[in-house]
Amino acid sequence: MAAYTAQQAEIDNHLINLLIDTAPEDWNAVVLMVEPRPGLDGAPFMAKIVNPDVSGPELEVPGEIRELLTALVAHFATAKREWTRMTYSAWNRDGNWQAKVSVPAPGQKPEAAETSPRAH
Repeated sequence: MAAYTAQQAEIDNHLINLLIDTAPEDWNAVVLMVEPRPGLDGAPFMAKIVNPDVSGPELEVPGEIRELLTALVAHFATAKREWTRMTYSAWNRDGNWQAKVSVPAPGQKPEAAETSPRAH
């Protein structure tokens, strides 16, 4: 398993904070799903933001989140870190946001990379 680097941790924390800020006020949970897209449309990944609690439209992924994802994908390439998908989940419990990041390598079961509370 590839080591979790300080650079990845910094990007992950920034992504989680932006994801929480992107969620509409009436959402108590939000998920950012990212999958690689090698060779498709020239984009290195596909990303979407959804509310896991209700069926409905996806949110547009803001440019700042896309920029951070691009930096993270470039970091993975430099570190020769393969990935099959990335999932950033956050949920609000009594005014405190909790978060989970999952970036399994090919063939690896998804696990929470870390969970960190954030007051919002």
